[in-house]
Amino acid sequence: MPSTFSLQQVKPVRLMGLNGTTVVHMNAVRLDDDPTTYTSTAQEITGFNKGRIDLDLQSTSTPTDIKITMWGSDTEAGTYRKLVQDPVNLLWFEDGGTATQIQESYPIENLTNKWIKFKAVATGTTAGAYFDITLSFTPVT
Repeated sequence: MPSTFSLQQVKPVRLMGLNGTTVVHMNAVRLDDDPTTYTSTAQEITGFNKGRIDLDLQSTSTPTDIKITMWGSDTEAGTYRKLVQDPVNLLWFEDGGTATQIQESYPIENLTNKWIKFKAVATGTTAGAYFDITLSFTPVT
């Protein structure tokens, strides 16, 4: 006879920890012939060492590519340095991959900075060939 278990035997498990405030860093930002780059305002993440990037990206016509980077600093007005841990350094998309809308989430770990911001740089864009991007970040402990 198969064994049975009771829900009373199962203990809840916290998978991601406590969420901080989600900040939308790019809200339907269009990168075309002007502008071709966009840098978000800074978000404080003091006390959080992980997070989640939520990305919504779409291209129209045939821009070449877009690269999104995450930058960190210990102070809001300090020097920001590009974070190169995975998957942050892999947020690079060619037009062929974004012709249909991309809606993805990326877990980020081992954050050591107190402030972050994001930068998007598009190439091969024109007034008719562009990227639309919405990006948010939720810090978690």
